[in-house]
Amino acid sequence: PEIIGISLRNIDTAQSYGAASYWPSCIRWVKHIRECCPGAVLAVGGAGFSLFGREIMRQLPELDVGIYLEGEESFPELLDHLHQPETVKGVYYRSDAQVVFTGPREFLDFDSIPKPRRDILDLSWYEDSRGVGVQTKRGCVFDCMYCTYPFLSGRKLRLRSPEKVGEEVEMLRREHGIGEVFFADNIFNWPLSHAEAVCQELIRRGLDVRWTAYFSERAITADFVELALDSGCVHFEFSPDGCNDAALEKLGKGIGREQLAATYHLLEGYPRARFLCNLMWNYPQTGWRDFRDLLSLVFQLLRMKNVVGIGVSNMRILPNTRLHKIAIQEGRISSDDPLLRPTFYDPFPWSVVSALINSFGRALKAIKNLTGLPRCR
Repeated sequence: PEIIGISLRNIDTAQSYGAASYWPSCIRWVKHIRECCPGAVLAVGGAGFSLFGREIMRQLPELDVGIYLEGEESFPELLDHLHQPETVKGVYYRSDAQVVFTGPREFLDFDSIPKPRRDILDLSWYEDSRGVGVQTKRGCVFDCMYCTYPFLSGRKLRLRSPEKVGEEVEMLRREHGIGEVFFADNIFNWPLSHAEAVCQELIRRGLDVRWTAYFSERAITADFVELALDSGCVHFEFSPDGCNDAALEKLGKGIGREQLAATYHLLEGYPRARFLCNLMWNYPQTGWRDFRDLLSLVFQLLRMKNVVGIGVSNMRILPNTRLHKIAIQEGRISSDDPLLRPTFYDPFPWSVVSALINSFGRALKAIKNLTGLPRCR
């Protein structure tokens, strides 16, 4: 081949209860491919690459070029200028053994790009997963302390027309027999009006499709829950992260504990509305009150019959986040730390408490396998 592309979606699991790095296997793959195809141009892209672009290029000299952030425009342009990468914006390349970046390019008009070519893929690989990914928007207007989404997809929402979303889902269902879809938005139900329009489009097309997505408690109403369920939603996934008002404010969630409780109480009234919650632990200035409130929230969720999972993780420190700056200011990491290994914000003595929480979660998970309780991580 003239060129080989490698996608690096995540550098690791980013979950302290199941910390594992994908970086070592990526190194093995790159070296193996270079051995097999010494004359090919080797390109890498994806969100995981974009967060650590220069460092990954520095550590893996086998890579020739790297695609920074969105690749729908830059990669085809690179293919047309394969031996002149310096002319393409949004690309890392090598010049005299030095890594050079051509500079960022503007985020693309997401609604204008064509739907993916599903016909050239073996979609049976998705049958045992959460479904085929479909995006209804890009961008994130929130400011969560640990999150890289605003960096990766911009702080301005770029909405895709509900008709195009419905057309893609219908194609997956009618032409490929796909019955399960994951709406891979940062947050599906923001803005609420757009999410409602997507649900209405799925209903209008009469698609027998199950779907799930990430949701925000900021925009959950009874009417929307009913609409989502009627359109095929089988799973609502939330990341409240904080367990009390002070923690939620520090984390930048823009929501209070009372609204969390109201949302979960609302969902409890719909037996079909199965949901899970992901919580963060070991954020800056964590105290015993936070530990107490975390346990209180976990036990409240455990009592709800339609809760299918509870995750509790330490915060992974990633570049281009507020948490990264805080960790440097507090001396927990150095400013030149590449962060390619799983690195968590983990102040003592809460590292010990965190280990106990994770052990507790594993025990609950084992109990769930025997009793049918919500799974916990």
